[in-house]
Amino acid sequence: MNAVLIRAADAQDRYPVKYAGGNQMNESLSELPADVRNLQIHVTDIKAEVRATNLKIDSLREKIEEHRAEDNKKIEARFDKIDAKFEKVEQNRVEDNRRIDDRFKRVDDRFEEARKETKAEFAAVRAEMQAGFKEVRANIDKLGVRLDSEKNWALGLYLAGTGAILGLMAHGFKWI
Repeated sequence: MNAVLIRAADAQDRYPVKYAGGNQMNESLSELPADVRNLQIHVTDIKAEVRATNLKIDSLREKIEEHRAEDNKKIEARFDKIDAKFEKVEQNRVEDNRRIDDRFKRVDDRFEEARKETKAEFAAVRAEMQAGFKEVRANIDKLGVRLDSEKNWALGLYLAGTGAILGLMAHGFKWI
């Protein structure tokens, strides 16, 4: 562009700017192409630095992506190992539960066998006890009959003893 804008505050001391190719020109404008070239060099340098920085950033971004990919692979590998360990633990837990269930089943079977044996033994003992009770009842009944007969004997002996004492007394008193 061949025109320069001047701020309103600075415009009082200077002449108005005209396009290049005109007859009137400000004296300070002669230095303007050198300043513009200097600015263009600086802008070119800045652009080069920005491009270099962008290249560095891109290379860093690529390295970060590579490292991120490597880290993700490592993390996935570790998660796979952990998952495998968890699966192994789960399989062991299931296997242990199955073994425990088998042991409890065997214990339950033993208790059931013991209960059946005990029930049979109690039934045998009960039958023996009932037979013994029947025998005792029969003996008690025999004793009752025997006691009845012995009661008669005891009564007879009592009466005989009483008669003998009365006879003795009568003889002593000379009643007889």
